[in-house]
Amino acid sequence: MGRPRRWKNKKNTEKGEAHHKQGSYDIIVKKNEHFEKYYKQLNLMPEEEFEDFLNVLRQPLPLTFRITSYKSYASETLRILKEKHFKYIDEITTENKEEVLEASANKGASLIRNNLGKEGSSSIYKCLSWHPNELAWQVNLSRQDVRKNKHFDEFKQFLINQTENGNLNRQEAVSMIPPLILDVKPEHLVLDMCAAPGSKTAQLIEFLHQDRNNPIPQGLVVANDLENKRCYLLMHQLKRLESPNFMIINHDSSSLPNFRIDLNENLNKNVMYDRILADVPCSGDGTFRKNVDVWTKWNFSHTCNLHGIQFRIAKRAVELLKPGGLMVYSTCSLNPVENEAVVYNLLLKFKGEIELVEARDKLPGLKTLNGLLKWNVMGKKGEIFDNIQQVGKYPQYEHLLRNYMFPPEESVARELNLDRCIRVLPHHQDTGGFFITLIRKLPIVKQVDLDVNYLNEQKEETQSTVVVDSFNPPEADTSRVMKAPPAKKLKHVFEENPFKFMDSDSQLLQEDWPKVKEFFGIRDDFPIDQLLTRNKKGENIKNVYFVSKQIRQLTESNGDRIKFINMGVPIFSRAEIKGQNACELRVLQEGIDIVINYFTKRLVRLKERSDLIKILSESMPSIEELSQDVQDQIKLQCNGLYGSFILTTKSETPTPGLADELSISFIAWLGKSTIRPLINVPTRSFFLTILSVDKAIIDQMTSKIKEEDRINSEKSLKTNLHYQARLKEQEEKNKQSLLDEKDNQDLIEQFKSDDVDDDDDDADEEGQTDEQENSPEEEPMNE
Repeated sequence: MGRPRRWKNKKNTEKGEAHHKQGSYDIIVKKNEHFEKYYKQLNLMPEEEFEDFLNVLRQPLPLTFRITSYKSYASETLRILKEKHFKYIDEITTENKEEVLEASANKGASLIRNNLGKEGSSSIYKCLSWHPNELAWQVNLSRQDVRKNKHFDEFKQFLINQTENGNLNRQEAVSMIPPLILDVKPEHLVLDMCAAPGSKTAQLIEFLHQDRNNPIPQGLVVANDLENKRCYLLMHQLKRLESPNFMIINHDSSSLPNFRIDLNENLNKNVMYDRILADVPCSGDGTFRKNVDVWTKWNFSHTCNLHGIQFRIAKRAVELLKPGGLMVYSTCSLNPVENEAVVYNLLLKFKGEIELVEARDKLPGLKTLNGLLKWNVMGKKGEIFDNIQQVGKYPQYEHLLRNYMFPPEESVARELNLDRCIRVLPHHQDTGGFFITLIRKLPIVKQVDLDVNYLNEQKEETQSTVVVDSFNPPEADTSRVMKAPPAKKLKHVFEENPFKFMDSDSQLLQEDWPKVKEFFGIRDDFPIDQLLTRNKKGENIKNVYFVSKQIRQLTESNGDRIKFINMGVPIFSRAEIKGQNACELRVLQEGIDIVINYFTKRLVRLKERSDLIKILSESMPSIEELSQDVQDQIKLQCNGLYGSFILTTKSETPTPGLADELSISFIAWLGKSTIRPLINVPTRSFFLTILSVDKAIIDQMTSKIKEEDRINSEKSLKTNLHYQARLKEQEEKNKQSLLDEKDNQDLIEQFKSDDVDDDDDDADEEGQTDEQENSPEEEPMNE
């Protein structure tokens, strides 16, 4: 969500006799006089609800998470969650209620005590009804409950493992709303203007992949963030999705450059987006439950200072939006100066070009409030102003409280449909606070067909014409060309390795690809032009990435204008393999959904459940212990060559014990007589759980593999230390040898000098000659 601004005010922590510390942090007093005064008089809710509103804000947020919708394991993840973990939570909170409460005592902020401590309390978990397909859940446990209560250790580990595997996303409930109402389709071009940390961006990518039979949809997501470091946080979040259809860029979103697609010579077209999410930076007073320090630092003047940048980001979003497209403006603030005031000024700026859309019907079961039609603002000392005329009596507020922060006449606000804005209050459904507005850019009456002939005609008229459109050229208006505002210079950024796509001069295409293609039997229709590496010359390739066709088109056309941070799914990595016909590039688990449809070799199909369990439950199972069918396939498909290969249950006939629509595929390494699955222990455990393997066997497998990995790691470390010691020893020997050699040479020269016969002129001349001849050669050697 729009991240709260970094506060500098450090007042109002508890001091004096009442001052306490929890760890190294002051216990924060959850009270702010100006905040309470402003929101009470704003009348967001009935007066009798206000105390409930404040009380909920003082409580920690419940745990919420979302199952990744497009993953093939979504249904199995939901089944395991219900049948195993929720069932256990029901049992432990019913039969061992007192033990659970005791375990959460004195462990920081807890919700379990509030829920189980009440008589007649219902289940502590629930499905979020407004999110489709039972994929979003809320568990009334605080972060401290999950971390420190031993009764929830297994549930905590499940959440950690499945988040790392990309099957789950831990995300605040209200943060899930903006992507839901954007209605993203697989063919859409989507822009997330303030993307980090990336939970909503992940949702947008999931919607692109709604069709599970098409791993490479036509659309794409451009994820932007201003802060370079947060872009890497974003990268860590999104790489779990293993999608080739997104890119991460690093720019100021208020002056985001236009992406251009080169057509011919000097003519190009600007890319416009079907969907845009502008979740802007905000004061964050809807995040009190998560960011408790906001209690002590909230100040209305911060809100006023943010209004300008929020408007500029929203304005740039409208400029980049395709006619007929949708955008969401959202904040994690409840303040109308950051919300309705920004939307109102946006409607004035683009009068007759945009409209607010009613979106509540997309969120059935979610309790919301309408947008405000009138509001007021507050001074630094708590003064309330209903209009700009009242501010005139306070010259100190001349540059803080501006006319555009106040509401229009109520009739104007109603005509502009400001009540279609959505505000979520924390005490209504135990969430954080949030504000959302869905905006549509109206189709432009005058439309043109941007075919090549038309563009050529425009080129003749002017060489500087820039045509506005998206990848699919139909809707555009050349009379409204949007230019990017002047870009600000980014500070403290890292220099990125360039993205080098495969061409006829690349090492991969000339040297590696013929071997890879033969080794894996890759079909001729594999889109090799969508492979890229991360170095300037495309030499000494370590990793190979795959992107969609649209991502490559954007990257190549804008490499000198856009700061790209990350894109692509890693599908190959270099490995040292000995052998005449060995392939140095091994296939990676992250890209298995892409390459599996193009491999004709090294693809072994598992038809027996026992084979799958055997392979997953052992570190390096022997090939001879597998079924004869698997042994025959390995001989036929791999031809006795060591290296990576694919094991899959995908087949025309379903594997017994698996749901019809479910398939398990993973990368393994073929050795002389064994195979080793190249997947982590949590993924193995998850697959075995899907196969209904007993928990004791899974725990045994986990302990055994972890112990083997520990031993191997220690051996590797010892080997490395031994190597370093021997290297150091050899260096010392070489150094001593050079010293000894120099000493020996000095002795030889001294001996020659003492042994010379002064009476023998020939000998003397010969000795001098020898010294003169040897010196030029020996002196450099001695040095």
